Amino acid sequence: MTPNATKPNERANFYETALHYWTTQPSENPELLGVPAVGGGGPIEVLYRQYEELRHFRRIVPIDKSKLLLELGCGNGRWAIALAPLLNYYEGVDFSAQMIAIARSRAEKHGLKNVGFFEAAAQAYGPVHSFDVIYLSGVTQFIEDGELITLVSELRRYLKPGGVIVERSTVKINGREEVLARTSDQYTSIYRTAQELSSLFYTAGFHKSYQRESYAYFNFPPKVNAFFNRRKIVKMIRGTAPLSFIILRLLALMSRKTLGPLGEMRDYAHVFMRFRRSSDTYV
Repeated sequence: MTPNATKPNERANFYETALHYWTTQPSENPELLGVPAVGGGGPIEVLYRQYEELRHFRRIVPIDKSKLLLELGCGNGRWAIALAPLLNYYEGVDFSAQMIAIARSRAEKHGLKNVGFFEAAAQAYGPVHSFDVIYLSGVTQFIEDGELITLVSELRRYLKPGGVIVERSTVKINGREEVLARTSDQYTSIYRTAQELSSLFYTAGFHKSYQRESYAYFNFPPKVNAFFNRRKIVKMIRGTAPLSFIILRLLALMSRKTLGPLGEMRDYAHVFMRFRRSSDTYV
């Protein structure tokens, strides 16, 4: 996540650069899971994060067969595969045609009939339904402040009474950071603080009713990460899930408590935030 030097005029291409980056991800790249390994955690951290974030999401968002959910920034269908079987209807939107094509293919392989996928920028999408849950899945860090306020304000029209917006984002712990057309891989992002995000949503007419790190991230030194990613260990962890993931969570928490945050997690955090309309009763 550490950015390289950028030029001031690269801001004009912020959206185009983000679109190009996500459209040109190779199909074998783990980021296509929508769960990139962070902090040197490797493939096993990807599987662990998938399990942990889904567990957390289901705890903070009551979903059942009566609910309709819209995901903006659906990527290749990571959340669609996990959530659609629990819902009445799931709708996924992404600005990358490649991601949408993969999501549709995966949904078809899983036999999911209650899903719809649409290629569009989050800022330009106009749903035809109202939803109980609108999920901003790691998409807001690719949207400028003014556009984000406009988007969230517009989403009020598509949220059912008592519905919630869930924001999953990477936040900067010690002050905002903007990555503009990074020279190494042409990646762009706005890493806001959690308070900045809350303020932007407040301006758009929402109040925050929940915030917590989305999962207990891997917090191990490189040699420990390498051990967990040995082929035999990966096979064992996958074969004994979810118990193995629970053990990994406890180890990660113990490591963080004894060693403090390691690597990029000293500066960044992955969080879930839940928002309700300011006019709704606070819950």
